[in-house]
Amino acid sequence: MSSLRPALQFARPGAFAREVARQGREAFEATGQSRFAAGGDWRRAGACAGFTLSAYGLLLSDRGGPVAHTAWIILAGFGAFLLVAQLGHDAAHAALSPRRWLNQTVLFLVFAITGVDGLLWRDRHIRLHHSFANLPGTGIDADSVALMRLAPDKPWRWWIRWQPLYGPLLYTLGHLSLVWIEDLMMLCAERRRRPGDFATPRATASFIAGKLIHAALFLILPTLVLRPSASALGLSYLLASGVIALCFVVLVVGTHISDLAQFPEPDPDGRLPHDWATHQLVTSVDWAPTNHLSVLLSAGANAHAAHHLFPGHHHRHMALLSRVVDEAAAAHGLEHRVTSFAGMLRGQWRQLVALSRP
Repeated sequence: MSSLRPALQFARPGAFAREVARQGREAFEATGQSRFAAGGDWRRAGACAGFTLSAYGLLLSDRGGPVAHTAWIILAGFGAFLLVAQLGHDAAHAALSPRRWLNQTVLFLVFAITGVDGLLWRDRHIRLHHSFANLPGTGIDADSVALMRLAPDKPWRWWIRWQPLYGPLLYTLGHLSLVWIEDLMMLCAERRRRPGDFATPRATASFIAGKLIHAALFLILPTLVLRPSASALGLSYLLASGVIALCFVVLVVGTHISDLAQFPEPDPDGRLPHDWATHQLVTSVDWAPTNHLSVLLSAGANAHAAHHLFPGHHHRHMALLSRVVDEAAAAHGLEHRVTSFAGMLRGQWRQLVALSRP
């Protein structure tokens, strides 16, 4: 990963890159709004937090039978994902608030609930995903699942032919793997590579505290209050973790892992045929990106091209910026890949099926 990444080189910014940056800046300035979250965004985030706490409280209250308990677990897991989508992602991009300490606090707390280290997630999300989406050897997205073939450059193995069958099940284990395996591996690697950032007492304490918060909420407190059997606790945790993972896959993964997106191949010297802005356009798949309600409900995941081109803006602005992207792309003969929510899911599924073939 680290040896390949520096070799990747984009072309110099072209006409589209300059035009979309200028139009985006002018369109946003014309609104007279802040690029950060507004009052309505905080109220919506508060509603998500209330929803999550309510589901979690109902679970600990031990009301209802097995069906009700299952419903509370699913809703609590979904609520945890909503907090990451509505708060954590924007905080990672410093687009939630102009106050740095608030962005950092929200980043830690929201991701700690899900068991993911916020600092590590922000690092790989911005440094790898935003810079090198759908490029080989960047260690994220299509490279992160060794048992599946999600991009054309990945090798085919005999078991890959069955990935349309086992793929959805494997997706549900993605959160579990990230929390207890990948995070630790990434921390060890980054401590060696960048000790000044990740080998500090503060970074170590943050990592441990986040895991403890997650374990306390998902394992320790339910055990103390409900006293379930070990099997019931394990199944409940797997269910909650699977819900978080599936929400991520459904809303986010299909915006890049799709037969509607391109997977550019650099030349032997690592050079790409287009500039960075064009790369964000051709590797992203949007669904209803100019619909303000869809943007708010999906926290901007549906307006992925605009988010990649304007990552420092809160997701409430993505509908406006998506119109800018669409107009600039059309003016320069480029395709802004836009589909419906169902179309995004179908594109992801077609990619899974097509790459299962040798």
